[in-house]
Amino acid sequence: MDALPVHGFEHYKAKDYSLAHAPFPGSSYAGGQWAAGDEPLYYIVSPKDVVIAKPRDAEDHINWLLQHGFHEKALAAVEAGEGRNELIDKVGAGYLDHLIVERKYAEAASLCPKLLRGSASAWERWVFHFAQLRQLPVLVPYMPTDNPRLKDTVYEVALVALATNPSYHKELLSTVKSWPRSVYSALPVISAIEPQLNTSSMTDALKEALAELYVIDGQHEKAFALYADLLKPEVFDFIEKYNLHEAIRGKVVQLMLLDCKRATALFIQNRDLIAPSEVVPQLLKAGKKCDSRYYLYLYLHALFQVSPDGGKDYHDMQVELYAEYDTKMLLPFLRSSQHYKLEKAYELCVKKDLLREQVFVLGRMGNAKQALAVIINKLGDIEEAVEFVSMQHDDDLWEELIKQCLNKPEMVGLLLEHTVGNLDPLYIVNMVPNGLEIPRLRDRLVKIVTDYRTETSLRHGCNDILKTDIVNLLVKCFNEARRGVCLSNEEDDSRGKREDNNRSISQRMVVDKSLSIKMTEVKSKTRGDTRCCMCFDPVSIRGDTVVVFFCCHAYHMTCLMDAAFSDSNNKTAKGSSGYGYGYDNGVEEEDTEDEEEDDSNDGDRSVPLILNLGFELGFRCDHNQGECRAKFVCHLDCFAWVKRDSYLPQGSHGLKAVTKAKLGYDPLEVNPEDMVQFAMEKPQTMASYSVSDAVATYYLYMTYVHPFIFSLATIIPMVPDEVLRKGSGTLCEMLLMVEAYNANVICPNKNQADPEKFHKSHLLESETYIGGHVECLESGVFRSDIPTSFKLDTSAYQASNLLYLTQYDFSCCFLNITSSDMVLFKCHLFMHLSDIGPFNCQQLIDNLDRDLEYAITVEGKMRMDSVSNYDEVKEKIKEKVIDSSSEL
Repeated sequence: MDALPVHGFEHYKAKDYSLAHAPFPGSSYAGGQWAAGDEPLYYIVSPKDVVIAKPRDAEDHINWLLQHGFHEKALAAVEAGEGRNELIDKVGAGYLDHLIVERKYAEAASLCPKLLRGSASAWERWVFHFAQLRQLPVLVPYMPTDNPRLKDTVYEVALVALATNPSYHKELLSTVKSWPRSVYSALPVISAIEPQLNTSSMTDALKEALAELYVIDGQHEKAFALYADLLKPEVFDFIEKYNLHEAIRGKVVQLMLLDCKRATALFIQNRDLIAPSEVVPQLLKAGKKCDSRYYLYLYLHALFQVSPDGGKDYHDMQVELYAEYDTKMLLPFLRSSQHYKLEKAYELCVKKDLLREQVFVLGRMGNAKQALAVIINKLGDIEEAVEFVSMQHDDDLWEELIKQCLNKPEMVGLLLEHTVGNLDPLYIVNMVPNGLEIPRLRDRLVKIVTDYRTETSLRHGCNDILKTDIVNLLVKCFNEARRGVCLSNEEDDSRGKREDNNRSISQRMVVDKSLSIKMTEVKSKTRGDTRCCMCFDPVSIRGDTVVVFFCCHAYHMTCLMDAAFSDSNNKTAKGSSGYGYGYDNGVEEEDTEDEEEDDSNDGDRSVPLILNLGFELGFRCDHNQGECRAKFVCHLDCFAWVKRDSYLPQGSHGLKAVTKAKLGYDPLEVNPEDMVQFAMEKPQTMASYSVSDAVATYYLYMTYVHPFIFSLATIIPMVPDEVLRKGSGTLCEMLLMVEAYNANVICPNKNQADPEKFHKSHLLESETYIGGHVECLESGVFRSDIPTSFKLDTSAYQASNLLYLTQYDFSCCFLNITSSDMVLFKCHLFMHLSDIGPFNCQQLIDNLDRDLEYAITVEGKMRMDSVSNYDEVKEKIKEKVIDSSSEL
């Protein structure tokens, strides 16, 4: 109990003291404490002092708890409402100070949200206080980001505090991910973290936090680099999201380690940005970090699938990788690629005991016999041996195959089974030694005969069916194509019908209206500048009723009607001797009998329109020579010129073979009902099928003959019709004459034509052998009757003759041309050069490598490394050049 002293109490007596109190009616007493302002007051009066006494309230209780160090109880009392609300700040501050003094930082930080509540200033004060104590990391998890929101600097200070302490890097990562990006600026934090890169204090959590900060700051490429180093699976989505395909150049190994299949697809998809020359070296340098060779296999394989030549510099390596990881893909790769060394590939196949791969490489190297020996002796697969020999197109190889099989009875039997269509089985049987027992020989011979008969029967049947279908379809196509199409709007169409009903039957026009598809096709073929073939006025499909043919000729309906009336009047006047009109591609001849004969045999495409195209357009069908001619244009019968040998390598007896050779399509079968549709809509596709000679002829003519002839007509002084009718030798001769004339060179001719004989202005005989002009050029004499002296400069063609000799020698060495042929060639080359003196062949020898490379790579279409005896051939040619020089 506390004692209150009174001044001079030792001089007072009991009667000197008195007790009084203030009245307190209506006051309440609850919970052992008086309400504020309602507690009773007691007055102890003495002569000198007055002591006022009243009951203790809640604030007194709280103050007492604080004075005695019971902060937690004081806080509980305040929270229980035992005092004024203002006391909570005082109690809270005291409590936090007490915990800080006791170094209970974590407990103090956990109480901050409850004690500081929504006071931004209090939060900022305590944040900096914790920062001064270097204990800010324990407060960061409790810092508010909203209600209240603190200053940006406060949050940045907190993040930097986490970044500088390695033990709190994980908390930094979680804080960066959880805090809103708008409450702080990432750049100051990034500046504080970047110096720690590549130091011992740099942890994976700090890297990831830095990557998150880079993303917030918009530095996506730097963020990608850190994500790739951390091998984060979401890095692929990150690349696509921010279009960082150019940034993957330096992270090939990391991406392959993360997901090799997905990374490979990414590299292939963006091969224009990251070339194989950037991917492969990084994987090679990876070394022991990963299975780099397997990754190389995945990448190069995927690259080869989409771009066979994309990684050609690494095809030698790819051969090794296929042999190591996927031998099934090695053979297709060897067949498809042209950029690996054959010797190295062969050594690898021998080392890995890859027999079929050895066979292919040996075949490409030119060692076909050795390859055949591997098939027979090691593989024992006669079917593959037959297929291999068939692909080589070498008759001697068939002999080798038979010889190697003769000592093996089972092989002979298998050879008989699989050579049907390639070799005559009877030839094989005759070569079998007497007494050799062949298993199941009788059954195999029966099978051979049966298969041969079946094959022959099928070929004949298919050929007959194909011919019938082609004829029927061509007739159908011709009938469809020769019809005209009437094009008009609905108003004109209805008006035409009314007028047609009013006319007599003899005056009506017979016009076939096709389906809408056919009309659309004709409209597409009718160009905007099309004119009527009768009045030559422009044709407007919208405004007029017109009749259009698939040859793009068009007529106004009114013009046709007028022509019909005129023809009717002419027939009335002339009787049966009048003109016969028809779309016959003919012209009017002076001879009336010829005209009537031609008109009677012309095509009837325009007969329904009662037109004579010979009279209207000037074309006439020459039925004697089978040509369509006109007086003012050249001969355009493409079939007649495709049949000539001058323009196509196979001549006139193999149009389908020419189609395959020149257009590059393999003839296949096609459903008969699709042929007409393909011919109109897909001509390039149609060219690859087994079609009629007429269809193949058209495409060949338009592709090769037509552009060639009409380009020549612009530089050769001949009319186009003559250019078409002359052979290629004559055309080249005329072109040579033009060049010689422009260069003021006289072209000699040794022949002097006999005087031409005429009888009554009619030529009796003339020279028709066109090739004679070429012989004249070779001999160096032309028109000896011209009194002009000239001298040939031999230096102009010495080098060229020797160059031909060099290339011929080279061909002889590789194509096994006999020495007698070589002698004949030399005689032919030097027969007219006896008057030429010795020449300097050193320049030709110096350029020998260049010429041989041209002959091998360009003319022979081979690779230089595929010629194994190059040096030997070169020496032989050099010797022959020197010998030829001495002969001259």
